[in-house]
Amino acid sequence: MSKKGSSEAHGFLGFIYSQGLGVAPDQAKALIHYTFGAMGNDTLSMMSLAYRYQYGIGSSQVCDASVKYYFALANTGTVVIAQVTVSNPMLQWRQASNGSLACRTKGFD
Repeated sequence: MSKKGSSEAHGFLGFIYSQGLGVAPDQAKALIHYTFGAMGNDTLSMMSLAYRYQYGIGSSQVCDASVKYYFALANTGTVVIAQVTVSNPMLQWRQASNGSLACRTKGFD
């Protein structure tokens, strides 16, 4: 299915590679599949990428990408039951005057 471009299939493959279900765990492959899934608006993929970029799992920590995927997920209108904690002591989260959420890594001003 993923060869035909199913975003949901890419989301599931991302999960399979991230957890090592029947395959060796491979965070790079998981990131690739989650990215393709998110490009097709798969909510699992968007949620996974937001979390991975927030905490630097399988990639470096990229606050802007994390916020981008959290907002993309919010704009799908899909209700996702999850708890997102943004109290990482190494990150500073701020709400900009236009209402957008931004973060930056402490100590790298």
